Amino acid sequence: KMLLTFAALPLLAFAQAPVPPPPQLPVSAPVINDPDLFTSAYQALMPSWIGQVAPYATEIFYALAGLELAIFGCLLWWESRGNITAAMGLVTRKVLALGLFLTLLQNMGSWMGLIISAFTSIGQGVTGMPGLSPTTIMARGNAISNTLISAGASMGSLSNPVAGLPLIFCGFVILFGFFVIMVQVVVFKVATFVALGGGFIVLAFGGMKATASYVERYFSLCITIGLRLFFLYLMVSGGMVLTNVWITQAANAPKYANSAQLAMTIMCSCL
Repeated sequence: KMLLTFAALPLLAFAQAPVPPPPQLPVSAPVINDPDLFTSAYQALMPSWIGQVAPYATEIFYALAGLELAIFGCLLWWESRGNITAAMGLVTRKVLALGLFLTLLQNMGSWMGLIISAFTSIGQGVTGMPGLSPTTIMARGNAISNTLISAGASMGSLSNPVAGLPLIFCGFVILFGFFVIMVQVVVFKVATFVALGGGFIVLAFGGMKATASYVERYFSLCITIGLRLFFLYLMVSGGMVLTNVWITQAANAPKYANSAQLAMTIMCSCL
């Protein structure tokens, strides 16, 4: 009975802890007229999602912690057989483990942002880019495409179709290729904000040993997203350097005898 009492003390402390009410965060609907504002809208919603999910996650954590302590108390009484020293050691480790997961639940909202910001800062420092802007990526593709299309039109798509039409065709293909890249960046950023904001509830499963692995997966998700952002900075930065060369080559395409081959080379490089 004494061992069961020791095991139930943390449960009583958890049961008396007040569950904070969900904060009422004003969320205004921005005017979406470019991809940057679209991703920024989801980024602005993420703190609101975490704030709304946190009270429910806390209740789930306390429920799972109570079940975990009940099972732990039964096993403790069965295995210890009156060994108070060993029982107190096991109780201490269990309480520390639950306290660790509770600390993660209460602070992961800010720690998660620090993890993502750390990798983002590294990517910005290495590449010199202020941020991953889908609008900038699309504008760069539009510049290359317009240059090739204008060059093809100036060569005469009707009077000289052999030289002009390939440039125009490559220009439209390049525009489509950069559009696909822009969509991928937008989808990745939106999925990141949704996964981190809505997935915050997974931290509640740290209250029970059988489900604690989900918390580790969520933490791994934060690290994975940070690494993907870092590598995305490197890829986009390298692409921006190459596009400067492609824009120059596209502008001088009409001067080359093999302008169609040059346009195809630029198109394949972009894709």
